Amino acid sequence: MTPGLPPAEAARASHAADGHAAPTRAAQEPFSLAGLRTWLPTGGGLPEAALRTRHRYILVLVAAHVPALFAYGLWQGRPWTHVTLEVALIAAIVVAAAATAHRARLSGTLASIGLISCSALLTHLSGGYIEAHFHFFVSVIIISLYEDWVPFLVAIAYVVLHHGVVGVLDPRSVYNHADAYAQPWVWAGIHGGFVLAASAASMVNWKLNEQARSQAEAAQALERAAQTELAENAQRVEAFRTNLLNIAAHELRTPLTPIRLQVDLLRTSGLNQRQERVVTVLDRNLDRLANVLSDLLDVSRLESGRFQLQTLPSDLRALAEESLASFGPLAAERGVALELTGSPVGAMADAVRLGQVVDNLLSNALKFTSAGGRVTVELGTEGGHAALRVRDSGIGIEPADLGKLFQPFSQVHDARSHPKGTGLGLYICKGIVEQHGGTIRAESAGRGQGTLFVVTLPPAALPAPLAPVPAASQDPALAGIAR
Repeated sequence: MTPGLPPAEAARASHAADGHAAPTRAAQEPFSLAGLRTWLPTGGGLPEAALRTRHRYILVLVAAHVPALFAYGLWQGRPWTHVTLEVALIAAIVVAAAATAHRARLSGTLASIGLISCSALLTHLSGGYIEAHFHFFVSVIIISLYEDWVPFLVAIAYVVLHHGVVGVLDPRSVYNHADAYAQPWVWAGIHGGFVLAASAASMVNWKLNEQARSQAEAAQALERAAQTELAENAQRVEAFRTNLLNIAAHELRTPLTPIRLQVDLLRTSGLNQRQERVVTVLDRNLDRLANVLSDLLDVSRLESGRFQLQTLPSDLRALAEESLASFGPLAAERGVALELTGSPVGAMADAVRLGQVVDNLLSNALKFTSAGGRVTVELGTEGGHAALRVRDSGIGIEPADLGKLFQPFSQVHDARSHPKGTGLGLYICKGIVEQHGGTIRAESAGRGQGTLFVVTLPPAALPAPLAPVPAASQDPALAGIAR
């Protein structure tokens, strides 16, 4: 049984894929009516779009016969009034078929009658020439394109009745030899037999088309089922991964608090120099683990839709100044110059989360910029949006790797020569910026050419500055802080 398909549809798909779905009883009784039906086309299964297209072409073909037969009749010396009446009948059939196009089988049957009538009229106008009868064979083959039994059988019956009835009433308009004049029904049967033989060839092609279409539909059904199953599996895996990240981050964070308290207690217990170094290493690794867990929690919130923002009109310059101040000591230690350019720019932002983005971009810039280099934060606008750019003179990125930067757990630099992170920072930055309704991108001309990160955000009016606090009411503890 095919996964993702109802049992009945799966059974049909399996049969069609094998290319032979003959019933068991029919196989045991090859000469029964049921056995015969398995060899015949089913009919009526042509897709609607294909049926409309074929019907339109057949209708145009019948319509094209009207002026052609009119000209042929006049060329044969027939009275123009007589020819006009005969072709007018075919024209009326074309109009009726076009008017009933919304009823596919009726319209197709009318078009088939019109086409066979063209064969009959051509034979009549030619004086019963044998060669004119070839038109009947071509017409029957064309009518088989409908892949529908009703117009097909109507066309065959028309041929037999036409040759018999008209052969009796006016044999010279159907035949051009004495035997047929004497025995019109016999020759009608002979002509009908040959038409039936041509029909058999058409039915073989018709049957093969149905089998090919059935196999294609079965393959499509199997493919849809496989795609549905893959999508469902992917959703289950993604849900499991998100839950695992969330549980792991929470469960690992819980013991960090008592460990951190123990480290703080050790610092106050009079450590010697060697012990102080050990505690410092422990403290640094606790910070690293806390950052990893924080990243995992952010990823879990972003991917589960639980990442909440509180956006307010914010001054990007003030946010940038805070981040630059916090990275000032690290930049000085590494010999990298920090610079801020541009006027204050207003944006709708969650100050805490956007500060996280700026911190991450500055951390990366310092990580990959050597001593003597420069990291610049530029403020401005882009396309009507507020823009914050972090530009460094560091090692740069190959243009082919830029698309990988914002993928989770992605590392585009050699971890052996540069500090290795979790590979989640820029992925989280992208999620935070997009939650703001903004964009983030990276640009670099290549190795050694530095890197530029550009963040755009919805614009907003700059927030009003805080009113100055009167000197008499200032807290004495804040008296020495520069403003």
